[in-house]
Amino acid sequence: MKLLLVLLLLALACGEAVGWIREYTFINNITDWASAKTYCRNNHTGLANVTTSVENKRLIKSGSGSEGWLGLQVNITTLNDSDPTFFNWCPGCPSKYVKCVFTNTEGFWNTGFCMNKKGFYCYRFLILVKIKMTWEEAQDYCRAKYTGLASVISEASLQQVIEESAQTQTENVWTGLSFINGIWLWVSRELLGDQVSMPPQCPAPPYRCGSVNTTSNTLNIQNCNDKLNFVCFKK
Repeated sequence: MKLLLVLLLLALACGEAVGWIREYTFINNITDWASAKTYCRNNHTGLANVTTSVENKRLIKSGSGSEGWLGLQVNITTLNDSDPTFFNWCPGCPSKYVKCVFTNTEGFWNTGFCMNKKGFYCYRFLILVKIKMTWEEAQDYCRAKYTGLASVISEASLQQVIEESAQTQTENVWTGLSFINGIWLWVSRELLGDQVSMPPQCPAPPYRCGSVNTTSNTLNIQNCNDKLNFVCFKK
């Protein structure tokens, strides 16, 4: 515990945490805007907040262009989501008579009645930590400072982790994936996911941790005792 505290203090002093980005996840659960907001707050950081065109493209890619609620409301004269400066309204939008914002299949924003039922986009923060640690040390660090090691449950999520890892000092970076009780499982307790493949064989100890290779853009089996940079997530 003392060693972890020392590492935390060194990280703060040396600026080892780099490059926060928003990771977007499309939730294909048809619901109203308020229920979507509650779900995202309970399971992620919040209903999607989009502040740049790059983030908007990342959001649309995460949902393969699906229509869904965003974390923004408007009224006749003002916007009430921390005074955002980026908008991607469709031509003639938004309507002044309805206030809940959603993105359409082309990535443009519109407003709709808040009680309408749609899928929705959540977000959370990813952060690259440029300290070389074992998998267990990295997980302890992420839990102490953020929420945990990042899960990669889809191809879109994999690409967002790779984007966040651009400044890594190690070719592989730790993720929150480990082999437990005969299956690969994320520390968030989610299963591996159909869109992300790993070798199916039972790995021999200590090769029971998962990393992302930033050159091949793949998930890999890794020796848990290797010292790597890592990606944390924060709700």
